[in-house]
Amino acid sequence: MNRHVWLVGWVALFATVGVNAQSKLSVTLTCKGETVHALEVGDRPEHMLAVWKEACTYVQPAEIAGERLTDGYSVGFSEDTATDSTTSGHHVATTEDGAKLFLVFQGTTPLKHLKRAGPTNGTWFCSGGTGKLEGIKGKGTYKVTRNDDGTLTVVLEGRYELSGSRPK
Repeated sequence: MNRHVWLVGWVALFATVGVNAQSKLSVTLTCKGETVHALEVGDRPEHMLAVWKEACTYVQPAEIAGERLTDGYSVGFSEDTATDSTTSGHHVATTEDGAKLFLVFQGTTPLKHLKRAGPTNGTWFCSGGTGKLEGIKGKGTYKVTRNDDGTLTVVLEGRYELSGSRPK
């Protein structure tokens, strides 16, 4: 009897570890600005505040928990000076089945006279999800580079896990 209880306990432990195991996330997306509203602060030269929205398409086949990410959008805020920009915002990704993934991000970009002088580097974390992505947790890093056509290429790297109570 004790042996049976011990075996059932180990099976339950490994099943739990499997459900809560972290998975690697590596995705690439292209974004293009839809709306930008920028205002000069006026306290010193080259000090701006901006809010913006970008439409994004996942260009690398991206799957998360068996769900293929297709598109999304980012809404953010930035404070720019002559030498750098600090950015924070939210990204909403959509899967083929209509589930949503919510990310929060923050990063910095080197500037030279309010012009991008290098890539944006930052961090992100999952703030939630819907459908099969409900209960998702995760975090990682991202890098944004500007393309010649004005679009942005975003590369996200990190890890995520889904709780055992998510819908099947």
